[in-house]
Amino acid sequence: MQAYGVWDHQISGLPDWARAPNGEHYEVDARAAGEATPPTDQQQSMLQTLLADRFHLRLHREMKDLSVYALTIAKGGSKLQELPGDPRPGGMIQSLVNLLSNVVDRPIVDKTGLTGSYDFAPVNALGWAKLGEEHRADPMSIPESLIGPLEDKVGLKLEPRKEPLEVLVIDRAEKPSPN
Repeated sequence: MQAYGVWDHQISGLPDWARAPNGEHYEVDARAAGEATPPTDQQQSMLQTLLADRFHLRLHREMKDLSVYALTIAKGGSKLQELPGDPRPGGMIQSLVNLLSNVVDRPIVDKTGLTGSYDFAPVNALGWAKLGEEHRADPMSIPESLIGPLEDKVGLKLEPRKEPLEVLVIDRAEKPSPN
């Protein structure tokens, strides 16, 4: 997931020995040359190379219709206050999508159309960050603790639907040889 910047639901075809949570786990201790930490895209590239070399990982990408929750603006409109001059436009909504993705059973796709930076105090006051640490949602429904407050306090809602998403299909993966 880290090497390719995807969520677990975007990976298909893992061999049984690699499936979480009961699959085999390997600790990778790798260091980049030099003192500075490489940028994320360079770290991902290096990790992809390591996986290809050590695990003989081969994969391809394809689009697949998946069950998702679409994050949309509720009937009364968004209640988020836009922040003037914030240098990260659009990043705030993606942060909300990432937070909510930790507590529901399927991916969340941003369909709000919101591109600015927003004051997330109303979201933070709802205490949802703890939900992701404690459990994932019941796969049959969105937790009620998300639905009402999300619509009432934030002006956004989650709608179940099918959407095409890119997935990584594992063509080959082998257990690594010992060091």
